[in-house]
Amino acid sequence: MTWPVAIAVAAGWFVVVAAQTLRLRRPRVVPAREEGGPFVSIVVPARNEAANIERCIGSVVQSRWDEFEVIVVDDQSDDDTAAIARSLDRGRAKEIRVIDGRPLPDGWVGKPWACRQGAEAARGDWLLFTDADTWHGAEALGRAAAAMAEDRADVMSVAGRQEARSFWERLVQPQVFFLLMQSFPQLHRPIPQRKWRRAVATGQYLLVKREAYDAIGGHDAVKDAVVEDLRLGQLFTRAGYTVSLRDGGSSTATRMYQSLGAIVEGWSKNMSIAARQSYGPVLGRILLASAIVALPLFWLAPAVVLAGGAVDLAGGPALACAAFIYACSSALWAGISREMISGSSALLGLLYPLGAAVLWVIVARSSLRGSQITWKGRDFKAPVPT
Repeated sequence: MTWPVAIAVAAGWFVVVAAQTLRLRRPRVVPAREEGGPFVSIVVPARNEAANIERCIGSVVQSRWDEFEVIVVDDQSDDDTAAIARSLDRGRAKEIRVIDGRPLPDGWVGKPWACRQGAEAARGDWLLFTDADTWHGAEALGRAAAAMAEDRADVMSVAGRQEARSFWERLVQPQVFFLLMQSFPQLHRPIPQRKWRRAVATGQYLLVKREAYDAIGGHDAVKDAVVEDLRLGQLFTRAGYTVSLRDGGSSTATRMYQSLGAIVEGWSKNMSIAARQSYGPVLGRILLASAIVALPLFWLAPAVVLAGGAVDLAGGPALACAAFIYACSSALWAGISREMISGSSALLGLLYPLGAAVLWVIVARSSLRGSQITWKGRDFKAPVPT
């Protein structure tokens, strides 16, 4: 590699990465104020969540809200999820009801089926679907209601603070979230109806008016969807309802996965299907293929060249180009990690190639797997809606 080529490669890399980063618009933070609203039914689908359920329910029952109930749907767990949930104090809630989930019918995915059973039992004018690994501040529901009023929304989805305690969580999760943001760069405003495929919602916190939920058919409409939260956001938007995604700030938090294996398995389950749901079957596959090619070129190649330089396999211009890109990448990933992950160390930016390698495995694995999914001991064949 000559010096002019090295300079051109470094400049080209910098321009592309800067452009991709600057185009992103993060969700707005929910208002600091709290507002009230009608009776809310909080539905928590739970399958083998003994490690998480006490923290989740113990936090949500302290919500500063006038009237609400908590419905835990034990989705055929083989651990102590239901027993722990039944032992908890109801706090400020009218009651905690623990439902023994019915066997999974043919054609249904587990989480939509659990949510549907919770919705059947719910008495509220608003429904809040939230994951068992999510923590709620006492102010979370009031702030979500204020955001709903501010955006005149029918559906308010809140992206909480991401907790990452292990090395692999802190290294890989920022890589995944950054890639997802590339796919959904305009998260700072509700998506218009004509662009319904680009709508986003998160099942970690999904607050919806009952009339809108019933109008689209509830979870029956997404019974076979593995990425059911994204699909719900699309269906609400296509039906003309306003879906808003907000940053929960410090009012909610989620620890999605607790090991490298869980990270790879969980994101492999979602990545390919989400891409095809949002971009269509053909373009979604093209984008995944592009990611499989781009990830090594943009994030792994510089580290490989530097390693080659250490054993005299790379010349001066190539080594200088790789060093420049590696330094810029390390600074970028340090900033992204500290922004996205609570408690993340800036030093992890130096190890970004390792995180990128894991992300490449996730994307490739998800692409090869297609619609055949295994999750929490169940096998699914997940069709992608057109």
